[in-house]
Amino acid sequence: MSAKATICVLACLLVVWLAQYEGGSLSAYQLAYQQAKDNPNISLLPIPLPNTRLAELDGARFERLGLSFEAPWKIIVKETDRPGGTYLEFAQGRVSIVDRSAILSKSLSGRTRAIKKPIVTELSSKSAYDRMADELRATPTQVKWWGTRRSNLRNMLLLEMKSTDVGYRRTALYSIHFGGWWGFQFGDPGVAPFGVKFELFDEHDRNLEVFLSGFARDCPALSQAQVNAFVNSIRPLPLTSGSTSPN
Repeated sequence: MSAKATICVLACLLVVWLAQYEGGSLSAYQLAYQQAKDNPNISLLPIPLPNTRLAELDGARFERLGLSFEAPWKIIVKETDRPGGTYLEFAQGRVSIVDRSAILSKSLSGRTRAIKKPIVTELSSKSAYDRMADELRATPTQVKWWGTRRSNLRNMLLLEMKSTDVGYRRTALYSIHFGGWWGFQFGDPGVAPFGVKFELFDEHDRNLEVFLSGFARDCPALSQAQVNAFVNSIRPLPLTSGSTSPN
């Protein structure tokens, strides 16, 4: 093969490679742009909670999932317990707690297509808190049309999970720390729909997903100080002889 023909072949291969590389990155960029347009909340970044005051609660105390916590209300009308979760309904609102400690790993394992496997392996090697922090720090602007394939795939995977966790109705995202729990608060109890969600993590990397909301649709049911006090009230129960894990 002549030198000219060799150069032509190499040039063609370069064009094909560039088309595949840039095409994939451009597709990721366009998808991220569309995600941000469909759900602007995925552009939120966690900020420190501005109000960390603790109110005095006057509710009932419960023991569930190996935890003790004080609810904001007393009059309970319905309770449902299942492995890994509890739901308490009161006259004024509801409390739901789910132990997500094993769920996130399962959700990641469902994304182990060959193209994403190295990224899933990397995220799975991190603590549950660090995975959530990475997820919530992701924004659509981090997906670049000139970005590497791995970087864009990683950010798209994080944004996919973030969209599920942030949702469409909660327009606030805070980092929090009360008692033995660190994590994130989604939503503002003083802003419609007047409900909040928490992702909480303890020193053993246990992950709780908590929902707290009132039934009133035209006014807040709880103040931020009451919400803070509820989170601060969550304590692990002492393990009894023969106990191995919370139910």
